[in-house]
This record gives sequence, structure tokens and C-alpha cells, in this order.
Amino acid sequence: MTTNTPKRTETDQAVRVRTLERRNRKLQERLNRISNAMVGNQRIWQLDRLAMELEVGADLLEKVIADDLAMSGTKDDGKMMSSDDRYMAYVRVEMLRADALFIRRLEWDLGELHVAVRGDTNRRGGRYDQSQWKGKRP
Repeated sequence: MTTNTPKRTETDQAVRVRTLERRNRKLQERLNRISNAMVGNQRIWQLDRLAMELEVGADLLEKVIADDLAMSGTKDDGKMMSSDDRYMAYVRVEMLRADALFIRRLEWDLGELHVAVRGDTNRRGGRYDQSQWKGKRP
């Protein structure tokens, strides 16, 4: 039993080669988009780490202020902060908290931009988790 399959000509093979090259190029572009998305995610995670460091610094400074206030009535009064130093420490805590909030908002905005530009790549292997914000900007 013979089949009636036409022989492939050189033009058919050239068309097939061009089609395969185009598919390969499209796959390569898609891989590049995904790898670029991962770089964006890593930058967002770096912002998150920086904001956490600022918040930890503010917490530690508040603890130092609280310890200093607790020591104010004891016999180690010589180690106390002056009122100006304490005021500057409070100002520094507020500045650290404001900087952390600014970075959190920047992280949120970059995440939203990342999702808008990259589509749903973060659902297919990305590491940025929007659910931590529960849909609200900090």
C-alpha cells in the first residue's frame, strides 16, 4: 500500500527551516522576558530587605531610649542621655520609620508596575508575593 505524500522540495524545506528559526527566536525572547522579570523581582526583594533593616534600626533605637528612660531614676544617672540627645533620637526614629514607609511604598509601586509590564509571569515562577499586602498600598 502506497501513500500519496508529495516529496518535499527545497522551498518547502526552506519554509520549514524559517518557521523553526522563528519559533526558536520567539522562545528565546520569552526566556529573556522571564529572566528580566526575575531581575526585577530580585530588586524588589532588595528593597524589602532594606526597609526591614530600617525598621529594625528604629526598633533598636526605641529600645535604647526606653532603657535610658528606665535608668533615669537609678544611681547610674551619669550614663543618661541629655534631653537634646533624647529628642534627636526620637527624631531619628521617626526619620527611620518614614524612610522605611517610603521604601515600602516604592516596593509596592514597583511590584504593581512589574505585574503590569510583565503580565502574569510572577504567577509562573516569580518570587514577588502580592498577597502579603492584601491588595492595599502601605
